[in-house]
Amino acid sequence: MQRGQKRYLHQLINDLPAPTILVEDGVIVACNAPAADVLGVGHGQAVITQRVDAVIAGIQDAAPIDERMEITIRRSDESIKHVIISCTALAGSRSRQMIVGLEDVTELRRAITETQRLAAYDQLTDLPNRRFTLEILQQTIARNHRSSRPTSVLFLDLDGFKIINDTLGHETGDNLLREIGRTFRGAIRSGEQIGRLGGDEFVLIIDGDVATAQLAAQRVLNALREPIKIGTARSAHINASIGVASDEHHSLTASELLSAADHAMYQAKRAGRGQAVVAAAELVVTKI
Repeated sequence: MQRGQKRYLHQLINDLPAPTILVEDGVIVACNAPAADVLGVGHGQAVITQRVDAVIAGIQDAAPIDERMEITIRRSDESIKHVIISCTALAGSRSRQMIVGLEDVTELRRAITETQRLAAYDQLTDLPNRRFTLEILQQTIARNHRSSRPTSVLFLDLDGFKIINDTLGHETGDNLLREIGRTFRGAIRSGEQIGRLGGDEFVLIIDGDVATAQLAAQRVLNALREPIKIGTARSAHINASIGVASDEHHSLTASELLSAADHAMYQAKRAGRGQAVVAAAELVVTKI
């Protein structure tokens, strides 16, 4: 390519509104302002003469010629950009030249991630919602069946929530549920997952046996003994009735395990509330 043609090509790249760089024999020879902005280098001249795979890690492996692929770029300020790159080889050149287009899809990826989060998490408590909780339980049971490990669940129903909700109003009830969610998150340990089924019902999934589940139930009950703030100058005391069920023989489905825990929870209600009751595999109920 003659010098005049090169100068014209460089000017063309610089004038393009889309983020674009020109690479020759693996070295960046032109980088327009929109591309510099995506890369976080301030000005295109900052990357001229640098190897393209040093500026955009993995570009040679990630983006075959004439294909579009998404990569992640870590900028100098440690921020992350999600970028779709497209590489087009230039014909008729003695050196290997290619034009690299950069499409910043960071905001799109952020919106998709947020949409997925909203679909999986309860907006009030920020805990996994019913659908996601059941999905986690099914995955945990399947994994533990393969390794012959038990899965346990706690079915939690708040005692007296309806009275607070009806007498103090739904806004207060929502504040209470929000704080309950924080309380539950603070009470669980690694390997445990808490989710909200809906209303004042929650499920704690435990990757362990009934003894581990009993300890978790006691932790939750202890956490609920502390007054819970529901406003700037108001707090409430609330308990929970807890049903505990464990798939000790690696044979129950998610619905069967939840049903056993639900049954035990109602036994806890009838036994005086504010306590946990364990359901044996045969649904024989014993109090703890």
